[in-house]
Amino acid sequence: KQGKQAEPTGNTTKKAKHQGSNLLCWATDDVYDITIGQEIRKKFVSHITPINPHLDIKPTYKLEMTSQRMPCFDSKGKYTGENVVMALHDTTGRCIQTFDPKTAARLKSSFDYMAQHHPAVHQRVNSPSCYLEAIQRLATRYSEGTCNPGKHTGKSVDKNQYTLPQDVYLLLCSQEPGGFKCTKERFASPLNSYPDIQQYWSAHKEDQAFGASYDAYSVRWTGSSVAVPDFDPYAAEKALEWAIKSAVTTTLPTLTVLLIPLYGENASWVHTADKHAHLCKSLALIPASRLELQPPGNKPHAPGLKLSRSMVLMAVGNASGFHEYCPYWDEDWYHNFFCRMLDRYPTDMDKPNLTFGRAVRTEPPPQAGDIQINKDQQWLTKGLSRFKRLPEDCQRQPKVPELTI
Repeated sequence: KQGKQAEPTGNTTKKAKHQGSNLLCWATDDVYDITIGQEIRKKFVSHITPINPHLDIKPTYKLEMTSQRMPCFDSKGKYTGENVVMALHDTTGRCIQTFDPKTAARLKSSFDYMAQHHPAVHQRVNSPSCYLEAIQRLATRYSEGTCNPGKHTGKSVDKNQYTLPQDVYLLLCSQEPGGFKCTKERFASPLNSYPDIQQYWSAHKEDQAFGASYDAYSVRWTGSSVAVPDFDPYAAEKALEWAIKSAVTTTLPTLTVLLIPLYGENASWVHTADKHAHLCKSLALIPASRLELQPPGNKPHAPGLKLSRSMVLMAVGNASGFHEYCPYWDEDWYHNFFCRMLDRYPTDMDKPNLTFGRAVRTEPPPQAGDIQINKDQQWLTKGLSRFKRLPEDCQRQPKVPELTI
């Protein structure tokens, strides 16, 4: 009702009038003071950090991991429904990280296996005995990516944690004709390694507590492996040079399947590959619009990542490695590879399509002993004696058995 209201009793100090209304509101000095000492004031809690109503829980004053339902959105912000995630909570109940359920199960199995069968590794990397504390440290390490800060970038890049689609991994690991029989991954982490890969290398020493091998550049690469270096020209050049040196300094069959962004025809790694055509074979060019990288295990149900550059699928190896894992001169093998790639990336008139960079060869690549190093390849001999003193990765056996999730 409009009109004057009865003035409240007490010490009146000011009178406020709402704009556009005749309603008079009165305030007193003792409104705040009269609540001092009441029990209700002791229940007030001020939260200065963001609250997630979907994932936060009541504080238990210890680390917790619970199964929660999280709302998900696509790359355009459209709601796509709820999905189950494993949420890691700190002592206040706040969710500090979410994991894909399969990734969380695989991390738990790997950690328990290493703690039981290789306790010396846990002691060497100062890993906590509690799994939840270890996974909290893992989440902190990978909040910005797996790059080594200060080596070639000022800050770790989150996109380096994104990984290849599953069907691409199936092709790389396939034992059938057209596949590469890959059993090792050179640049990975406990959060994005492919489950069928037997051994992978991480950039963090602490990841050995989860069964990872440390530092891909501490060993010579042997066998069949996949390498997706960080997305910058320096990392691409370094990975390619390491694959070449590994191929020429071992007698074991060696093949490294690299996926490298195409930084233009004048990129340094392109010239390096051209100078060593007997070791490097470009198999396919995947347009940027056709390849979508998948999020790591600590970003469950996140939208995929599309790069701004096309990706080159390249095989680097010695003669025995190509014979064993990638006989591209063989019509049957190449036909199966060609068909499986087109199954993954079918021809589309509205989008750029795959380009296959190869002419059928009738003879295998030359043996390493028959190769003459010219002036353009003399960098390969510099420091090669020291490189040969590095151990071969086959001397470091996988520490975690194959896990069935």
